[in-house]
Amino acid sequence: MVAVVLSASVLSGAVGSVPRSGLPDASAATNNIAADTPRIRYSFAGVGTEATSLVVGASIDTRGSDTTYYVEYGRSAQYGSRTPAQTLPARPQPGSGFPTVGEIRVAVTGLSPETRYHYRLVTTNAFGATAAPDRTIVSGGKAPRLSDAFVRNGRTPSSIVLAATVDTAGLETVSRAECGPRYRIRSADVVVPAVPSPGNWSPTKRETRFTLSGLKPGKRYLCRIVASNAAGSAAFQRDVDGKPPHGIQFPAVGPGPTATSVVLGAMIDTGGLRTTYSVEYGPEPKYGSRTRPRSLRPKPGKGWSPTTTEVRVPLSGLSPATTYYFRIVATSSKGTKSLARSFVSDGSKPAISYVFAGPSTGTSSATFGAGIDTGGLPTSFYLQYGPDVSYGSRTESVALAALPSPESFRPTSDEVRSEEIIVSPGTTLHYRFVATNEAGTTVSSDRTFRAG
Repeated sequence: MVAVVLSASVLSGAVGSVPRSGLPDASAATNNIAADTPRIRYSFAGVGTEATSLVVGASIDTRGSDTTYYVEYGRSAQYGSRTPAQTLPARPQPGSGFPTVGEIRVAVTGLSPETRYHYRLVTTNAFGATAAPDRTIVSGGKAPRLSDAFVRNGRTPSSIVLAATVDTAGLETVSRAECGPRYRIRSADVVVPAVPSPGNWSPTKRETRFTLSGLKPGKRYLCRIVASNAAGSAAFQRDVDGKPPHGIQFPAVGPGPTATSVVLGAMIDTGGLRTTYSVEYGPEPKYGSRTRPRSLRPKPGKGWSPTTTEVRVPLSGLSPATTYYFRIVATSSKGTKSLARSFVSDGSKPAISYVFAGPSTGTSSATFGAGIDTGGLPTSFYLQYGPDVSYGSRTESVALAALPSPESFRPTSDEVRSEEIIVSPGTTLHYRFVATNEAGTTVSSDRTFRAG
């Protein structure tokens, strides 16, 4: 149960590795990003179109290599059955901010109805295999689940707003909000269709909101949200008051308008509570300077993480060619979270975030590409390639501006390509990218491409 004071703002809210053997040594190249097995960022399952089927979905990072995947399933963790292997290309979403990441869905059919099944997704690329954790699902549907709940004051002193994300588990679900002694104050029932958001990565989820009026200002109320379907019911009676800020992720440093300024960026999860954030920074780990605190709404974003948003903080008046330490600090009524990093004020060595290869329009040529972060300095790159790790051939150097993608969240990043490289059919080519600026040189890991 959750206690809510009407006059106060109360707001909300492993992957295991399959053993590898006989794999190439990813540490052979110096100053490299690590070549690696595929990563499964998340996996989930929902009931299929029939009581004897289900759908398994996942987000897979191919790490820049073609990746095969399949689902193992059965009535125990030994599984016993698997779906046919399918292939996810090295770059499944070329327009995405994460061009090596793709979402897949696999239909599993021929199941017994109303039976608990174990399942897991297994992925494999040239560097090894990765398996998602073992999970279970009951065929034919299950009870709904509630998450991301929050409570806030309404537009009038006598009203309150409650909201939560309802996962229907593939069955039509009825949801409502309740407050007061014995939960006698109730909203009207809301019918959530079995698949309310067909365009969403989790198509059985939808946020529902309820407004309860006629409450007494200043009085303490117990509130909950209830959801029911044919398989059971669920009530959200915990964490409705929100969580401390968490999940400060993806810190980025980009150049500012002058040589003595930068822009710091990060993703902050408010935990569903009004949150303030600021940046402490200085030429020593003790910092010494701090930006003005800024405020985030409890649910500033949209999509699968509605409490998460991107923030950007400009810093100016810096000394050039100086190492600065900074810490992003987020605070709400539930606590404080921070993330510390450092940067060089006038740029840094380039970074190579991914590499890939694929056939060109002709049968005897190939296209090679990479994601390169200039570090805020003019950068040049070239491709090395050949029949073995001594390479022997390279392209001409190509210059990148310090800010090649000004519209990007990471404005110093760009995708580059070396096209129409001659490759004899049936041969294997080793390749890697080299990027250089005034701060240093970065070499990607060695990869191989086999011509068709």
